[in-house]
Amino acid sequence: MKRLSFIIVLFSLINTTTFAQTEESQLQLMIDEGVILMNQKEYVKADQKFTVVIDRLKPLPNKMAFYFGKNSFFLNEYKQSINWLSKYIQLKGTSGTFYDEAKLYLEQAEKKYLEANKDELAKIENDLSNDFDCYSQDKMRCPVCRGTGVRITKGIMGNTYETCPYSGGTGYLTCEEYNLYFKGKLKPKKVKNQEN
Repeated sequence: MKRLSFIIVLFSLINTTTFAQTEESQLQLMIDEGVILMNQKEYVKADQKFTVVIDRLKPLPNKMAFYFGKNSFFLNEYKQSINWLSKYIQLKGTSGTFYDEAKLYLEQAEKKYLEANKDELAKIENDLSNDFDCYSQDKMRCPVCRGTGVRITKGIMGNTYETCPYSGGTGYLTCEEYNLYFKGKLKPKKVKNQEN
């Protein structure tokens, strides 16, 4: 009986391993099919193949980031293209097989993304140039230290504490300082080190 149980378990392991290898082989083949479709300008069909691979194959081969990013560019999915091409360059660096092509498509995707979103980006820039209404308050809570007067920085060795460079340890900003901070124009104050 023990021998029969052992044979059943062994057969199940072999069957599972074979299935996993077969599925991985099918997914690798699907990548190749997606590349062929992409080269034939069948971008939607290529996207369908690549999406299945991304959902099922773990871990993904680095080249998949390039293929999906390039294909996304042709589908006018510029933000997605930027994300995946950046990931490929981050993973492979300048020594990656597709580095030059990835860099070229990344630059084009960034340019197209900015063009496509220029109205929205202009609105954001305009919103940031407007002053916040402080509603007659003399002081606003500092967004850096959240009104505590202390900036806490988390590190591997624990937290470090320092007097907030923007509120000068008070935890508050004037309305003018508050608006300058959100425009990125508020300079840190010089704070004297306090000794115990």
